Amino acid sequence: MSRITPLPYSDARPEVQRVYDRVERRYGRSLDPVMVTAHSTPIFDGYIAFESGMQHTAHLEQRLVELVSTKVAAMIGCAFCIDLGSFLSQERGVTERQILEMADYATSDAYTQRERLAFDYAIAMSGGRVEVADDLFQRLGQEFTTGELVELTAVIAWENYRSRFNMALGMDSHGFSDGRTCALPERAH
Repeated sequence: MSRITPLPYSDARPEVQRVYDRVERRYGRSLDPVMVTAHSTPIFDGYIAFESGMQHTAHLEQRLVELVSTKVAAMIGCAFCIDLGSFLSQERGVTERQILEMADYATSDAYTQRERLAFDYAIAMSGGRVEVADDLFQRLGQEFTTGELVELTAVIAWENYRSRFNMALGMDSHGFSDGRTCALPERAH
């Protein structure tokens, strides 16, 4: 249960109610992070705009967006994001094996070089301090276009925001992965 009570539908402004309705249609239920964020109009508006951007990346394929987001969520340990991320990743074609072997991605043949490189970047960006080595960024530049790098960086940073926000406010899993393969929280790197 969230440490902050989600803003009820009846108390939400009409624009927020429309978002609640879209979320309900898409996921079949309300989402606590959306409803808690609705307590602050400017944060909510920015949150929804950024979420929309992440769902409509122009350069980076959505499968990789979901895969990397789930990896970051697993590294941070956010139950809500791991649950939803595992579900969305599989909707985008990520295999059960890839979900299960995320912690061991560096030695697993379930991932492409591009995916492993994206995970390396996610790890470099997601610790207590961002430490992206020049050689890693050079390798990224050989595999990803400039537009893809901008989007990949935003995806990783955004998942760091979501996971840390949700964990600080005590957001629980919503059961999206019940009966399906779900990533596990990882040990700190």
